[in-house]
Formats: sequence, C-alpha cells, structure tokens
Amino acid sequence: MFTFSPSQLGGSKPVFVIEFDFGSRTHLYSTDPISIQNQKGDIVDYLPNIIDFDLVESADLESVDVEANVLSIALVIEDVDLIQQWIKGEVLDGIEATFSYVLEKYSVVQNNDDQKVVLFKGKIQEPQFGDPDQINGYVTMSVEILLDDGDRLMMDSNKYIDNRFPNRHMDTADGKIWPIFFGTGIAPSYCIKRLSGSTAEFMIAGHAIKDSSVTITDELTNAATKTVLSRADNQGNIYSYIEIASADNISTPSSLGGYLHGESRQWWSSIEGGLRSPYRDGPLELGGDVCRWALSRSGLRIDDGAWANLSIVLNRYRFAGWINDPQPNPLEWLQANILPLLPVSLIVGVNGIKPILNQMWALSLVSPIIDIEVGDNQSFQQIGMIDTLRPTADLKNQITMQYSKSGFDDDYTKLVRVTDTPVESYDIESDYSILSVNRFGRHPQTIRSDYVFDDSTAKIICLNLVRSNSMPLYGLEIASPTEFGWIQIGDVVSISVERYEMSKQLAIITKKQWSGSHWIFGLVFESNSIQK
Repeated sequence: MFTFSPSQLGGSKPVFVIEFDFGSRTHLYSTDPISIQNQKGDIVDYLPNIIDFDLVESADLESVDVEANVLSIALVIEDVDLIQQWIKGEVLDGIEATFSYVLEKYSVVQNNDDQKVVLFKGKIQEPQFGDPDQINGYVTMSVEILLDDGDRLMMDSNKYIDNRFPNRHMDTADGKIWPIFFGTGIAPSYCIKRLSGSTAEFMIAGHAIKDSSVTITDELTNAATKTVLSRADNQGNIYSYIEIASADNISTPSSLGGYLHGESRQWWSSIEGGLRSPYRDGPLELGGDVCRWALSRSGLRIDDGAWANLSIVLNRYRFAGWINDPQPNPLEWLQANILPLLPVSLIVGVNGIKPILNQMWALSLVSPIIDIEVGDNQSFQQIGMIDTLRPTADLKNQITMQYSKSGFDDDYTKLVRVTDTPVESYDIESDYSILSVNRFGRHPQTIRSDYVFDDSTAKIICLNLVRSNSMPLYGLEIASPTEFGWIQIGDVVSISVERYEMSKQLAIITKKQWSGSHWIFGLVFESNSIQK
C-alpha cells in the first residue's frame, strides 16, 4: 500500500474513485473532478459522477465467520442509457469494480494511478436504475465480495474405496472415503486387499505422506511397524498403503473368508508425518499453514501475503488428525475445527480472505502503531458512549480441554485445565483466571478438539482462551481527521481519555468508516490490570 508523507497529508482531502468495465469501455468516476497520471505517464480524467457512497469496514473479534464488507454507492454512468442496455440484455450485475481513494491538495492529486489506496474490490450486485425522476445513467448499487465462488468440498468426491480395489474387505472398507491425514497422530486404515498368498494391503492415507514407516494396531491391540508404500489408482490418484504379512500377527481379513489372527473391525496407524507442507520442508501441521492449505482447496481468493505475515504467531500451534467427512467445504471445516482455537478473525480484504489477530490476549506483545489522545482539544473526538460488548455473564475464566482423540473408542485420552486454583496434575494456574474469578466468580468452559495431539499446543490454546475471554470487553467510537486514514482494521493502538482516567489503554481497531468529512474508528478494549 502507498504511504503518504506528512507534507502530502497536511491540508489534503481524500477523493474517492470507482473503476469498472461496462459497455465495452472502462468507466472512471470520482467524488470530485481529478486527473491522475497512469503508469504510462498519460493523464487520465475521472468524472465527478459519484453522488453518494457508504463503506463501513468491520471485524468481529469473537466470531469465526468471515467478515465480508459491502460498498453501497449512487452514481451516474456517463453516456450510457441503462434502460436500453437492460433491454438488450447487458446488465451491471456481476461486473468487478474497484473502490479507492487518492489525496488532493490545492487541486493537485498527490499520488499516481498505481499509488491509489484500494479500499474495496468486489462484484456489482442488485443495481437499481430507471428512476423516472433521474437521468437514464443514474444507478444505485452495492459492490460485494462474494464467498459463494468457493463451492469445492473438503474431500475429493472421486476418492472412495470401490471397484478399483477388487479384493477389498467389503464389511469394513467398501465405500470408505480416502482419508486425509496431516501432522503427527493416528489415522484410520482400511483393508483394500484381503490376505491372499502371504500379504494383505491397508490404505493409510489418500495421498503421499512424509513418514516412511507407520505402526498399525488392530482392535485386539496387536501392532506391527511397516514401511509406507505408495501407488496410483487407474485414474492417477496417489494413495499411501502398507503391506501386512501373515507372520505380522495383525488381524487380517482373508480372501478365503474370515480373519487371520482373530477378528478386528478397525485398524489405526500411528503416523509421525502425514501430508507434506506446501509452505516449508516438513509435514503439514503448523496452524497458519493448515489454514492456508485448507483455504487453497476452497476455490476462494486468499491473501497469501497476509497469512504469511501472521505465520510467526499462528505457526506456534501444531495440529494433526484425519479428515474423512465428505460433507463440509474447506471453510466450514476450518470454522468448525481450527479457527476457534486460533487467535484470529477472518475478513475479506482487497486481495482475498485474510486473518487479523483478535489480539486481546497478546496486546502487550504488540507495539501500538499510534498513541491516540481523545478530548475536546485533541485531534480525536469521542462519538457516543462506551458500549459493553461482552458482559460478565459471558466470561470464560476456567478452560478445560479434552484432546488427543483415540480412534478405537472415539474418546479423548488427555486433559488440560487452566484455572485460578490448581488441584489436579493437569491444572495450570493463570493470573488472568485469578483476577477474573476474584472479580466476577468462576465461569468454566470445556472444549474438545479432534485435531490437537500436541501437549504444548493444548496448553497454549487454553491459556490464550482464558486470556481472551476472562475480562469484559468494551467498545468506543472516535472521530479522526483525514490524515489518519492509514489506520487499518486489526491495528493495535493505545488510547488516552482524560475524562475516563484512561491512559495509554491498549485497544484494537474493529471498525473504519468515512463520514463525508472525517474518519470514524471503532475500538475494542478490556478492563485489565495485568496486560502481560
């Protein structure tokens, strides 16, 4: 993003522009008449045809849903009869549009075409035109970022255990979807070739894996460590499997019927490196990488740069497990299983879906980008009252996590609890839990995860969930002069308000709106005397 210098900011005002292609030409409109130099050095004129617009950027720190903002705009499309175009079947719906701003000072634009500050990219939706009291080029419309372009499911619908494996075990393997496995943990294994001659075959993953050997265990607790092999089916799909010999003492379905070494209906393999990471050398297991990988399967536009920038925080978490549910799409899978455990909210930026830290647990680890002083004689002015966003009834100050899921009985084998008063060996004391319990009483919550096997990750998750949910949250809106338009959603700031005896309180920007003459920012902060 282009950064304005102090000399450019002083005495300047923003001019907002929209660009889109319609009717075999590019339309360039603005809130004031301006000319901008393009990358070829030519001067391009923008017509002042934007009559009104409303754009509010926001983020919900406590939601796993993707925040997609909407631009509402009224303008006049020059030299176009929208009614006649509509009769011909040429409509605005679905056309891509870009909304930006430049700074103008003393009638001179301060930045070039490639330096415009892009605020919003999306597709035109629900245009309204044909008003009998307006000219035929007048239109009101919204520009939206649509997420329904990502219609792919998490699992490949073509990867089932079927006739491609003619000697499969019908009772336990037929119709099973090829499992995805990532990280270090356990995965279901399916008999794709019954014992015939001296060997049987078990699929352990519907893709190549990093681990070179795995240990398979049957329901009778018999175990064997075997070398990982890979093969392609008749459609070129790679899968990983192991061979079980009759001498391995593993319950094995026989091509002659029945089982060798006793009957088992389930087999699970311990794997120390599943799917390879597309982003670094090693298995796919780090939190940020898992999110990027899942979203890359969705067909949605992703801001890879934003995900990479936050990897230093998100990749402290390690996840693992198997996926064999054919129903959810990748975003739904993330929202249900991974995002609630990570310190991020998702928004749709100009480059696609990106994370922003819901940094209430980590404010003291982040340097505020600006010290904001709010008051009658200050640049920033308060708008309205302090709003209580999280009442004390919704606090969570004792978190218990059940994790490390067992495949055979579908139960969890480990436990960790973050609390104010440790009693059990799995308890961890938290200063935030102590402070919150003393102020508001105990508010416990129990969570379960199918994708956490790592002890350190379980502790980090519980500590951060207590840190994030043990104090009331408050909201405050402030008005800001033009020159602070560079502040973005998710930025950490410090705020001082003399009338509240608030000094350098750390807060997060969760709303940004242009009012017509100034910026409006929404801030979220908490009542917290620790901040560490």
